[in-house]
Amino acid sequence: MPITAKLAREFYERFGDKVVNEMVDLFNRIDEASRSDLHAFNEQNALRFEARLDQRYAELDAKIDKRYAELDTKIDRVRTELGATIEGVETRLDAKIDTKTAEILASVEKALHAQTRWMIGAWVVVIGMVLPLWFR
Repeated sequence: MPITAKLAREFYERFGDKVVNEMVDLFNRIDEASRSDLHAFNEQNALRFEARLDQRYAELDAKIDKRYAELDTKIDRVRTELGATIEGVETRLDAKIDTKTAEILASVEKALHAQTRWMIGAWVVVIGMVLPLWFR
C-alpha cells in the first residue's frame, strides 16, 4: 500500500506540478523498493530460522535416540543382573528347602520309629494282661 505524499500548495507553486509529482513518484518507488527488500529480508530470516529449527530438532531427535539406546542397554544389563541374582537366590532357596525337607523327614521317621516301639510295647502289655483273662 503506497503512501501518497501530499505536499503544501506553496511547494507546488514554487517547483511546479511536474517536479513535485516526480518527487512524489520517486518517494513512492523508494518506499515500494524498501518494502519489497524488507519483505525479502524477512522471508530469508524466516527460512534461516526454519533451517536452524530443523537442525535443532534433528539434534534433539538424535540425542533422544542416543539416550533411548543407552536406557535400553541399562535395562538389559539390569535385567541380566536381576535374572542372575534371582537364579542364585532360587538355587540357595532350593538347597535350604532340600536340607529342611531332609531334616523334617528324618525327624518324622525318628518320631514314628519311637512311637511304633511304644505302641508295640503297649500292645504286648495289653495282650499279656488280656490273655490270662481269656483262658480262665
